[in-house]
Amino acid sequence: MYRRIAEGKFPPPVRPGGRACDWAPAALQAWIDDPEGYVVAGPTKHRGSAQMGGRP
Repeated sequence: MYRRIAEGKFPPPVRPGGRACDWAPAALQAWIDDPEGYVVAGPTKHRGSAQMGGRP
């Protein structure tokens, strides 16, 4: 799953705080509707460990 997120082929998680993560419902629905053709709109590279739940 995280490889697909890095490749822009799965919606990235939203970090509401702490160690929790969530996904935007519209992004998940877009992936469900067309998993093979799904492409993340915008940058697909991670912005460091803070995005993946690590300390900045």
